[in-house]
Amino acid sequence: MTNTALHLVKHVWSHCPRGSWRRLNNAMHAATKLAIESGMHWAKADFRTIAKTMRLHRWGNTENFYRIAITVGNLSAAQSIEAYLKRPPFIVDTGWPYDTGRRRAAVWTPFVWCGERVKVTSFADDGSHLVACSYHPSTYTAKGGCGRDKVRRRYTITRDDIRAERGRRKAAMQATGQDNAQAASRV
Repeated sequence: MTNTALHLVKHVWSHCPRGSWRRLNNAMHAATKLAIESGMHWAKADFRTIAKTMRLHRWGNTENFYRIAITVGNLSAAQSIEAYLKRPPFIVDTGWPYDTGRRRAAVWTPFVWCGERVKVTSFADDGSHLVACSYHPSTYTAKGGCGRDKVRRRYTITRDDIRAERGRRKAAMQATGQDNAQAASRV
C-alpha cells in the first residue's frame, strides 16, 4: 500500500511558499487534517516523521488529530499517532443508548463509567491512565448563554480498571439475565 498520507503532507511542506509562517502553519494543519479525514493510509512511523521533520509542535495539536482520527474511523492514522505518543489505546464501552459499542478513547470521548456519563479530559504523559470527569447539568447564565459545566467527579482510569469494570458489568448482566441491548437501553 502506498504511503499516501505522508506523501500529501510532505508535498505541502515542500511546496508551500515560504515567507509567511501563518500560511505554512495553516497549510500543514489543513493537509494533515485532510489526510486523516479522507481516510488515507498511514504507516506506523508517519506521524513521528511529520512531528520530527516538519515542526508539528508549531502548527498541530496531536490530541486533536487523534480525536479526529477516532471520530472519522481512520484506524491507521490513530495507530500512527499512538506509536508516536508511545501510548497503547484505551478501549472504552461507550454505553450510550444510540452507541453501545466499544471505541478508542480520545480527549472529549464520552462513555459510561461506574454508572455515570463521563468525558475524557486528558491522558497521562506515560500512557498509564486517562482522566475522565462527570459533570453537573449545565446551567444558564443570567444573560441567557450556557454556563460552564462544573465537574461532579474526577476519575483516574487505567486499562486494568476498564477491564475490571467491563467484567463487573458483564457479571451483573448475567446475574440478572439481561442481554446487552436491554442493559444499554437503561443507561
